Amino acid sequence: MTPWLDPADFRALGYAMILYPTTVLFGVTKAIERTLDNLRGGRPLDGATSVDMKAFEELVDLPDWAEIEARFQPKE
Repeated sequence: MTPWLDPADFRALGYAMILYPTTVLFGVTKAIERTLDNLRGGRPLDGATSVDMKAFEELVDLPDWAEIEARFQPKE
């Protein structure tokens, strides 16, 4: 198992690309668990650990997806 190294350390060792395949997955899984626990407990969404709808739409670039959808939507 490769020990944890900072990306800068890998760069110093000569690596041009590194992968952290499970790092994001494990973090997201924990966030999902926490959010589901909050829902079960009747607690509202924690704005400090989440995004609002406007930020989400910007993050996923919703206007571009809406344009693609409109372009390929069948004409009635």
